Amino acid sequence: RQMCIRDRCINECRNQKEHIEEQIRHYEELDHQEERKEELKEDCERAKKEADREQKNYENAWAEYEMKYHKFLNEQAGILALNLEDGQPCPVCGSREHPQIAALSDEAPTQAEVELAKAERDKKEKIRDIKTEAFRKCLAGYQAAQEICLTLRKNIKIKDDAEDITGIGWKEKIQSLKRTLMETEKRLKQLEEIFERCRTLKEDQEQIADQIE
Repeated sequence: RQMCIRDRCINECRNQKEHIEEQIRHYEELDHQEERKEELKEDCERAKKEADREQKNYENAWAEYEMKYHKFLNEQAGILALNLEDGQPCPVCGSREHPQIAALSDEAPTQAEVELAKAERDKKEKIRDIKTEAFRKCLAGYQAAQEICLTLRKNIKIKDDAEDITGIGWKEKIQSLKRTLMETEKRLKQLEEIFERCRTLKEDQEQIADQIE
């Protein structure tokens, strides 16, 4: 009977210790994943800003190229118009009447400037695509981290007997569990010492009984 009581008490204490240790492992993993999720969230915010900035840079470069390209074309029309005379066919449209002849402009870009603007537009487009892809990858990682945290929360909620852990401070919870673990380990050690003393006293009692007999 004494052996049964001893085993039951010690086993209950050991089971409690193992359960607390398991809780600590789950909360520490959740704490780690929550921190990782927040880091990924910050990375996503930075990547989004960079992608938006490069999108605007591309749009500006595109608008600059379009402006120079059209000015260049208009300038070429003005050059052709210098040689037009009434009654002669236009080399572009064939018309013999020229009511609105294109004029030359002092601000017209050269072909080299147009090609440079086009190269700049293409460069900005590539940078925009790289930053956009980086943001997409970062977002995918953040969403995956969210799923992991959600799964861990559900697992902890089940293991903790439906404890509502919404908004809980993970580090505070871990510290609380570790204090409980220390108390449980201390209680287990005390139980083992008590039952060891009981065993020694029982042996002494039996020896005394033998001596008396």
